[in-house]
Amino acid sequence: MIKVVFCLPGRTFSNYFLESWSNLLYNCPTLNVSPVMRWAVSSNVYGVRNLCLMGEAEFGPSQKPFHGTIDYDYIMWIDSDSVFTPEQFQSLLDQMEVNPKLYILSGVYIKENQKEYTAVLKWNDGYFDKHGSSKFLIPKDLRGKKSLMKVDFTGMGFMLVRKGVFEKLTYPWFQPMGIQNHGQSIGFIGEDAAFCLRAKEKGFDSYIDPKISIGHEKPTILR
Repeated sequence: MIKVVFCLPGRTFSNYFLESWSNLLYNCPTLNVSPVMRWAVSSNVYGVRNLCLMGEAEFGPSQKPFHGTIDYDYIMWIDSDSVFTPEQFQSLLDQMEVNPKLYILSGVYIKENQKEYTAVLKWNDGYFDKHGSSKFLIPKDLRGKKSLMKVDFTGMGFMLVRKGVFEKLTYPWFQPMGIQNHGQSIGFIGEDAAFCLRAKEKGFDSYIDPKISIGHEKPTILR
């Protein structure tokens, strides 16, 4: 069977997430998947991802995920505000299984502003300096797209990572990345984007599948 560690960072999970997760777990035998679940809670948004992999500062930068105690083929990251189907996970897994050169593959989901996806095609620090944010993909960029798209980084709300990626990175695997221009700090990017960029430096490109569009649950105030 395919050994998948499901990492579920977060403290609270809605009924929508629990329904999605329960359906996925129920279908794991059909998908030939042997699941292991890892979760963690922390007030530190990037620390919680390290904790999901059992990372601890006392073990130093060369430590391995789970201290090498969990044998796995893939790590599947699913955020607590993701809404998805077993078929969407299966699509990620099937593509990774048939293409051993794929190491990081993610679905897509819209940001809370309902205008942008969480993926950036090309990182540009000049654009960041001018606009104060990255140039995220928007719906028209993905319209009609059916093939995988290589991106510089994407959110990790529904991301499958092959074994070998984290093993090539040093601890902490997740930490924000400061952005500088002419020696001056102009901001930072989050731990998920920084992970993709660090993985790229090690030769692991990140891809998104525009056909796998999951739900992104956010609270709404009605007036």
